[in-house]
Amino acid sequence: MAQNKKLSSLIKITKWKKVIFWDTWKYSYIDIKCLRDDNVNWYTDEEWVFCTKKDIVIAWDWSKSGTVGYWLDGVIWSTLAKLEVTNEEVDTKYLWEFLRSNYKYLNGNVSWVAIPHLKKEFLVNLEIPLPNINTQCLIVSEIEKQFSRLDEWLSSLVRIRENLKSYRASLLKSAVEWRLTAEWRAEHPDIEGADILLDRIRTARREKWLSDNLGKKYKEPEKVKEWIEWLIIPDEWWVVDYNTIAYYFRSWTTAVPKSDPTEYPILRSSSVRSWKIDYLDVKFLSEEDSANKDNFLKENDIVFTRLNWTINYVGNCALVKGSDNKFQYSDRLFCSKISIPEMSNFIEFVFQTPFIRRRIESLAKSTAWHKRISTWDILTQQIPLPPLLEQYRIVEILDEKFSVIDSLESLVNAN
Repeated sequence: MAQNKKLSSLIKITKWKKVIFWDTWKYSYIDIKCLRDDNVNWYTDEEWVFCTKKDIVIAWDWSKSGTVGYWLDGVIWSTLAKLEVTNEEVDTKYLWEFLRSNYKYLNGNVSWVAIPHLKKEFLVNLEIPLPNINTQCLIVSEIEKQFSRLDEWLSSLVRIRENLKSYRASLLKSAVEWRLTAEWRAEHPDIEGADILLDRIRTARREKWLSDNLGKKYKEPEKVKEWIEWLIIPDEWWVVDYNTIAYYFRSWTTAVPKSDPTEYPILRSSSVRSWKIDYLDVKFLSEEDSANKDNFLKENDIVFTRLNWTINYVGNCALVKGSDNKFQYSDRLFCSKISIPEMSNFIEFVFQTPFIRRRIESLAKSTAWHKRISTWDILTQQIPLPPLLEQYRIVEILDEKFSVIDSLESLVNAN
C-alpha cells in the first residue's frame, strides 16, 4: 500500500544567482521558457547551478512560480531552482508529474517582496503518495499514454478548426465570383440587372451627399476601368470601387474617453472585429463631447477598424445592427454609410473575403507602433456588384452555411 511522504525527505533544493548569458556560449542556459517548451534560446560560460536530465527544475519567482520542467541539461536561471531527488524510492518522472498536478496549489501560495516567490514550506511539506518504484513507473506510463491520446485529440480539433476556416474562406470567394449562385442565376434570368442597380446607386449617392453637404459641388466617382485580374465575375455583374457605393466615410471624435460610466458610450478599436461589434467593450464621453449627432452610429452603418497593433485586426468590418443611435465611434474607427442600405449585409460579407483582406493588409502602414490604413485604402477597394436580388440570395446562403460553421466552431472551442 502506498505511503505518503513529505517532499522534504525526498529532495534537495538548490538555487543560485543570476549569470551572464548570450546566444552562443558553452552551456545551455535554462530559463522559464525552457520549462514550457524545452527549447534552449540562451547560453552561458558561467559554472553555477547545473541541472541534469535526472533533475527537476521549478520556477521559484515571478507569476509562473510552481511551473516545473524535466529532462533539461544546463545552468539554471536565477529565478529557478533545482530539485534533486535524494531518495532511491522515488522515480523522478513520477515526482515531476506529481508537482505538475499541484501547480495551482503552489502558484496560489506565494510570498510577496516586490515580486511573487514560491513559499518553500508549502513545497517541502507537500505529501506525495509513494507506491513501490515499479508502480510509480506504471503510473507515469499510463499518464503519458493518456496525454498522448489527448494530444492526438487536440490535433484533430486543430485540423477541424483549420478546415472550417478554409471552408469559410472558400464560401466567401465563391460568393463574390459566380459559383455560389450560378444555379439560382440561371433560374432567374429576368431580374433587375446590376447596370440598373448601379444607376440607382449613383443617383442615391448624389442625392444623399448633396443633402449632407449643402452648398458644395458634387464630384461623380470615377468608374472602374479595369479590375483585378483574378476577380472573376459573370457577365451580369459589374465591378465598382467602394467610393461609388459609400456616400459617407470618415473617422470622428478625438475626444479622450474615460472609464467612468456616463450616458454616452463610445466604441473603441477593440470593439470591432470581423462581423462583430462588441457593445460592451466601450468607454465613455461627457455630454459636452457628445453634442454632434453625426458622431452616433445608426442602423446599417458599416464600421471599419483604422489601426491596431496586429495587422489581422486592421480593416476589420462589421455592420451596425440595432444600435438605436446610442453609441459613438472614435477616431480609431471609420464609419461609412452606403447609398442603398439594402446592400449592407452583402457589403459586410465582401470585406471579409480573402482577396480584400490581402489587399487591405498590403496597404497598411506602420506608424507609432501601429498598423494603420487610410480612408482611400478602403474607398478604392474593388467591389463585385451582383443584381440586388442576387445579393439577397448570396447573403441568405452564407448566413445559413456560416450558422452551421459557427456552431461547429463553438463545439470545437468548447472542447
